[in-house]
Amino acid sequence: MLNGGSEAWFGTDLSTWGIGSANNGGGTDGEEFTLSGGTAVTGDVIVIAGNTASFDFFANNFVQNFVLLQHGAANINGDDTIELFNMSSVFDTYGDPGVNGDGETWDYTDGFATRTGAGVGAFDQANYSTNVGAFDTLTDARAG
Repeated sequence: MLNGGSEAWFGTDLSTWGIGSANNGGGTDGEEFTLSGGTAVTGDVIVIAGNTASFDFFANNFVQNFVLLQHGAANINGDDTIELFNMSSVFDTYGDPGVNGDGETWDYTDGFATRTGAGVGAFDQANYSTNVGAFDTLTDARAG
């Protein structure tokens, strides 16, 4: 999960996967963006940027092998929950959809969180490394 974008690893047909964001503790909005067809294998990374500025931020600041997409569902600011859907059902969650993440252990403002554990489903901070402020020295992902 990234501030200004979402990151997830998939293992099958991408058209069965999607994301949603719960902004500022407002509860789930359900699946807001479904990926188009194609496949991905374990280790593939897809970054979904929430706006043009965030898209440009990832394209210009990172040199790695990832697929970069853009959709407003990923227009997040670091205190928002991200839900990963598979076949229209919640598969995994980062954060608590009913809680504004400011100051929570899962707040990733100006940074990102990376899954480090294997458990999927209900959110457990022990399965993630959270990196608040990691993007502070890079071009602002929220500009524009």
